[in-house]
Amino acid sequence: MMGAPMIKTASVKAAPVKRPPEAPAITPEFATSGWLVEADLAEAGEPPDRRFFAVGLATADQAVEGVLRYPGLTREDPRFALRPLTPEEIARLRLRTEAVRPYGYVKR
Repeated sequence: MMGAPMIKTASVKAAPVKRPPEAPAITPEFATSGWLVEADLAEAGEPPDRRFFAVGLATADQAVEGVLRYPGLTREDPRFALRPLTPEEIARLRLRTEAVRPYGYVKR
């Protein structure tokens, strides 16, 4: 008596699921608020040379002054607070109180 032919099946392993990275938890060591500050480092008569910084200070005025801690910036450089940082941005950047960090990229 002949039985049904045996069929071999290949075992297929499922690809691991890639999840987006989670933002680090907000901890007391991170700033409670911060600002995105723009500075223009161009010399007079030159095209704009805009740089963006995350500053871990509470108010826009404090952030505009606080960005001067970053090497290469001077009081004569025009500086503007653009917007508050979100808690997620602060955690992702691991921004501490009074810290100044470059933020993003600049096209030249």
